Formats: sequence, structure tokens, C-alpha cells
Amino acid sequence: MSNEKVENEKVEAVADTTKDKKTDAVKDKRVDLFIPKGYVNDEPNYLISVNGKNYVLPKGKTSKVPPCVKYEYDRSVRAQQKQDENSEKMIAEAQAGK
Repeated sequence: MSNEKVENEKVEAVADTTKDKKTDAVKDKRVDLFIPKGYVNDEPNYLISVNGKNYVLPKGKTSKVPPCVKYEYDRSVRAQQKQDENSEKMIAEAQAGK
């Protein structure tokens, strides 16, 4: 019985150190992401969800995030810019047709 208990404690200790190493590795791979402040009445935080994890990031400050979060933020900014360009183009075409 005592041998089992000692072995279980060793296994738990090994699992704990492995968990710490993984956490440290993830922290080392984080990148800086700056989200500019919006308008005065705008929401003070920006929500990004990646693979079921939610990241609530403050606007106007630099945050350390995993690379996938930065990629998704950059992708959403590019998509918004493209949508704005297309909207402006469609408005200009509609006004020219009048």
C-alpha cells in the first residue's frame, strides 16, 4: 500500500512539472498586440475568441497574446478594411448612376 502511495505521488509530481513547462513554453511564444482606442462611447475592451477560448483585451494598451490571437485580430482588421472599400465603391457607383 505504501509503495503505491509513493508511486502515485511521484506521478503527480512529474505531471505538475510537465504542466509548468508547457505553461512556460506558451508564455514564451506570446506576442505583443496593441488595440487602439475607439470612440469615447465605445466598449473599453475587445473580445477575441479562438478555438473556444475567449480573450478580453483592453483597448489602448499593449497585451501579450498567443500568435493565433494576433493573427485573428489582424485578419479581422483586413476584412473590415476590404468591406469598407467595397462599400465605398458601391456607393460611388450608385451615385454615378443617378
